[in-house]
Amino acid sequence: MEVEQMSAEAMPLPFDPLVDLHGIWTTELAELYLPIPGAPRVKYECLDGYLVKSPYEGSPNGFGMLRLAMLIDDQAMKAGRRVYPTVNVEFSPQRWIQPDLTVLQQPIEDLTWIPQTSC
Repeated sequence: MEVEQMSAEAMPLPFDPLVDLHGIWTTELAELYLPIPGAPRVKYECLDGYLVKSPYEGSPNGFGMLRLAMLIDDQAMKAGRRVYPTVNVEFSPQRWIQPDLTVLQQPIEDLTWIPQTSC
């Protein structure tokens, strides 16, 4: 009697950017896939292609950032600089951070990725 072997066909898994892009994240991929629809709201940063997710800080941090911005805004403006809350500071296409507060050399408009040389 011959035993019939069944081969299991691999079922294609749905695309998951957090899994499928692990280690190869770039600013271009971030523009395509972030934020993740339906996922909790988080801060996305990237270190050499590896996405780092962290929750937004609570109200004490937000209050502290606001107070600091208010304290330095006049001096920054006098120096020709601008104070911004969270922006995407890009060091390379595979490395970016989102500081809570950033002082930029000049005003920005319609930029998603701020070159670190602008800080």
